[in-house]
Amino acid sequence: MHRRHSQHLIAFAAFAPVAIATPANGSVVFDPNAYHCSEELKSAELGWFQATIFANKKHGVQFIESQWRSGLKTPRIKGFWRHRNYKLGSPDFGLGNFTVSYNAIDSKNKVRIQIGDCYGNQNVCGRGTDYATDFRHADGSLYAPANWGAVVSIGRGRGDLYIQIQDETGAVLREDKLPVATLLAVEKEMTRLMDFASEKEARLKDQC
Repeated sequence: MHRRHSQHLIAFAAFAPVAIATPANGSVVFDPNAYHCSEELKSAELGWFQATIFANKKHGVQFIESQWRSGLKTPRIKGFWRHRNYKLGSPDFGLGNFTVSYNAIDSKNKVRIQIGDCYGNQNVCGRGTDYATDFRHADGSLYAPANWGAVVSIGRGRGDLYIQIQDETGAVLREDKLPVATLLAVEKEMTRLMDFASEKEARLKDQC
């Protein structure tokens, strides 16, 4: 089966065998039956994608991991998912991880990252849903982990996410806008990539 990807995407395949298993006691042992298949996509618009199927010659597919990194230098935005019992065309992205990070932050006060659906002072939007980390000294960088599904839900109403660096005095030191449409496009392209990797693994097994 030949699959065509979106025109703005360039597909790369990187396949390598795996021979590692981790038993309950935490030690790592050689497993000649383990292997994995990876597929990558690079997009000038959306960033970098990878889907990896971990499988075993005796036990079949164990799980599939996928990750995405935006093409932005700052903030750096990432998504990560682990799917078990994956079915073509129907991944559950809501349980994935969404992370955003900043570097070169200069503030004498403690700072935090807030993700909301309102620009500027959050009070102008009333009691909106948002996500915020605790205030802390940045030491030049900030990192915020969140749930992918929750972040998408925050921005669905107004169509955009506003990612802010705030200090403890209430000042907004930096604000970046991320369209929810971008995250939905990531889900769409990741679904295609995962399907492509899954179909190839089904055909080639440990030879992929």
